[in-house]
Amino acid sequence: MDEQQQLATWLERIAQADQDQRLQLNQQLQSLGGAEITALGKELGLRPLGTAVQQTQAALVQLTQQIDRLDPAYRGPLHGSRRLFGLFPLGSRLQDYFQDYVRQQVSLRQSMDRLRDARDALMREDIDNQTQRLRLSKQLAQLRRLAQLAKALGDRLPELKSDDSAQQRWIAEELSYLLQQRHADLLSQILVAQQGLEVLALTQQLNRDLLSGLEHALNTTVAALNLAVRAAAQLTQQELALHQLHELQQTSQDHLGQLSGSLKPPVGENPIGLEHLGQAFAELRQTLSALGERTQQPQNPPLPTSAANPNTQPPEFPWPD
Repeated sequence: MDEQQQLATWLERIAQADQDQRLQLNQQLQSLGGAEITALGKELGLRPLGTAVQQTQAALVQLTQQIDRLDPAYRGPLHGSRRLFGLFPLGSRLQDYFQDYVRQQVSLRQSMDRLRDARDALMREDIDNQTQRLRLSKQLAQLRRLAQLAKALGDRLPELKSDDSAQQRWIAEELSYLLQQRHADLLSQILVAQQGLEVLALTQQLNRDLLSGLEHALNTTVAALNLAVRAAAQLTQQELALHQLHELQQTSQDHLGQLSGSLKPPVGENPIGLEHLGQAFAELRQTLSALGERTQQPQNPPLPTSAANPNTQPPEFPWPD
């Protein structure tokens, strides 16, 4: 039954109602949209937990601490040899520095795995968010149809004439007031649903921004480690056996071309100095810092439970032709 047929059916029932049927119609019109309003309340109570943001924050703290230990800018002079009591040689500072990559590789792998887990959780939350937006959009459309019905019924009541004074008074006073109230209630819920959709859209945008930053942080970290392997080979003639990080380098190599030029491993036999590695770590720090700032933004604003301003004039939705 389309909207016009539904409207005609209601008008016919009202025009022909006896005393018992009037009470029944009052109850039915008072509950118009009741099931939809209840469903809307339940829908607005469903919110993503936002645990992916906490996962990202924890992994970032751990990874940043490890980057602090590996950043050449924080290691002091790396040229020359270390000496015990300033007398006995203990080996090259530079070789010892690059061996730290080997010693830290398990922890680095764990931190990056945690970031990947947080990324996957964000992607799942994004899917849940989109599904909730679709459900809420359908509920909003149904509430609008019911509001249109209540408004159209109220507008058409003056057309109904009856020789029964009680019937006429019921239509002109009781039923007219009831429909006005129900129309206002439905419009208030429409405002709530619209605000809910706006919050969900904002949440989805924030999550996707965080996803983009997280993916860039992963790729930037792998690029810096890749550069460290090249630098170790050229500066100390040692090959770093980063077995734990080999898979990360392989799975991220397709993304390296998207990074800034300072992080692209030199092609061929171009020399790599500590300044190149320092530049890579500086950009990595900047990337991790930017991601950390994004995680501080509120990712799950609360959904509304009532109209923001009850005195705001609700929107009108004209009856479709």
